Amino acid sequence: MSTNQRELSLNAFYAGTGHHEASWRVPGPPLDKTLNLQSVIDVAKLAEHAKLDAFFLADTQGGGGRFKAFEPFTLLSALAVHTKNIGLIATVHTTYNEPFHVARKFASLDHISKGRAGWNMVTGGVEGSENFNRRNQTRFEERYDIAEEFIEEESTRILSHSELRDLQAAGLRLESLFGRPQDVEWCIRARDLFLLQSRPITTL
Repeated sequence: MSTNQRELSLNAFYAGTGHHEASWRVPGPPLDKTLNLQSVIDVAKLAEHAKLDAFFLADTQGGGGRFKAFEPFTLLSALAVHTKNIGLIATVHTTYNEPFHVARKFASLDHISKGRAGWNMVTGGVEGSENFNRRNQTRFEERYDIAEEFIEEESTRILSHSELRDLQAAGLRLESLFGRPQDVEWCIRARDLFLLQSRPITTL
């Protein structure tokens, strides 16, 4: 019999008034709950008090019409200020984003929350290309090729809160981590799908 203990992570999957299609009819919750910041903060605090592991936000690049839900990074950054321990997970699509922008957003959220950011990576659905000035949906195979290279880039670009803390504990200053302008050499890295400017970490 195996002695390995497996742990189950429990997350709060936030969905406005609820996941049931008729949940908005239940008396009590405000009808504007998806756009009511205080209401979302209350749910996040309740989830943290219940010792859940993370607060999870789904997202989609499709769905025309009016704005009806907060953008994940904006909302989770606000929740980070009102919580202390619960993880903050954002859904981000790789097909309609660029590695640099996603890395910058996640690094910002991770530092604002002191190391609690999480990424639910998806390739994107079958709609929404028009919202990104594309007439046609990216083919299934190409979406996964993009995602594979995307995650490779992200793993080298995000300096997380915990990594920064460890490096600072080792006695390195921020100038040592990011380089002084006069000490840094810039280079362009051309990959199959992304053209990126890479800035190496230098030491003084």
